[in-house]
Amino acid sequence: MEEIGRVVAVEGDSVVVSVKRSPACGKHERCSHCSSDEITSTALNMCSAAVGDTVELDYRPGALGKTALLLYGIPLAAMVLGFALGSLFFDDFFAFITGIASLCACFAVLRLLEKRLNNARKFTPVAIRIAGHEEEALAEQD
Repeated sequence: MEEIGRVVAVEGDSVVVSVKRSPACGKHERCSHCSSDEITSTALNMCSAAVGDTVELDYRPGALGKTALLLYGIPLAAMVLGFALGSLFFDDFFAFITGIASLCACFAVLRLLEKRLNNARKFTPVAIRIAGHEEEALAEQD
């Protein structure tokens, strides 16, 4: 998945890029409350972009699927496993509590691992090239 955005800051080997919100984004409840039509994202600066440059962002293959699995699949599996193990030893109410506790524990572990995952940069977009004038004109029209 590739997007075009404008560099608003350079931070070491990364750039902060302002990207126009996609039409699909407004359909999510979380995004529909946002007042801005742009979002910012930090990306690796592989094209030596400077502030004001229009760059093409590339999201690493499989990053979206891995992120969804990490944030939704693993906690869901932990909750189901907690519920199943709880139902073996307790009644339904305590099995439910065990499932919710497993879900919360999984989110806590993910929160603790967040900094390590961010530093690994497996899920970080990459600014792969500075866009040409034609693409800049298209980005400004949108």
